[in-house]
Amino acid sequence: MATRFVWTCSYMGCAWFDVYPDKGEKFSVELRRELSDYERSTLNKRTDPEREIIPTIGMLRRESRGNIPIPKEIVRDFNAWRLADWETQIAKMRSQPERYGEILAEDPLFRRPKPVGAVHFENMKDTDHGYFWVVDVAPAEPTLAPAELAA
Repeated sequence: MATRFVWTCSYMGCAWFDVYPDKGEKFSVELRRELSDYERSTLNKRTDPEREIIPTIGMLRRESRGNIPIPKEIVRDFNAWRLADWETQIAKMRSQPERYGEILAEDPLFRRPKPVGAVHFENMKDTDHGYFWVVDVAPAEPTLAPAELAA
């Protein structure tokens, strides 16, 4: 995996990552995990969450220049990196039960990350809706993590 990813921050149901592709320039992506009731209450009255936000949950999108698709290889590498990072963190916590306590397999805080897809937007001509999301890469079906295969 030649592409590098760096988590930069998380806030209000989103996480942002810097992407350093093996070819091309660095760019940033956003991964929306949810749209909370609180966040929904803060939206501008002109925002249509069903059209503008909900379709991006579980999908990567460029932080700026959102009309440029994210290549499927970047999405594949991001999913692999995210799973490997999760496995590393879980192994670290399991190796230190005196610090982190017992980690139960059914604990929702420790679920393996679901694979994500990617979207970009396209302008809608001759309408007042502005833009719509186009799916570049659909989320893959989850597979068992290597640690789960051994169990």
